[in-house]
Amino acid sequence: MSQDTAVKRQQRKIAKKIRSRRRDLLLDIKSMAAKLHLSPDEYQRIEDGQRQINPRLLNAICMELRVPISDIASNDDDYHKVSQPT
Repeated sequence: MSQDTAVKRQQRKIAKKIRSRRRDLLLDIKSMAAKLHLSPDEYQRIEDGQRQINPRLLNAICMELRVPISDIASNDDDYHKVSQPT
């Protein structure tokens, strides 16, 4: 397996965890994008695994989702539910 393939697979895992957590918090794409100062289309590409996420953006996403970066970036297939929606 090439390094490029491994990176893309990890990127898709992160995207899946981000989407799952956002849905758990009952946030829609439009509001999440606005919180991050992104267009809804740009944010959608993140959740679709089509856009790389730099560390600063990943940190901002995790802050909005109230989940540690370590849970989102781990090799586990799902994040640990550390916070529940209020």
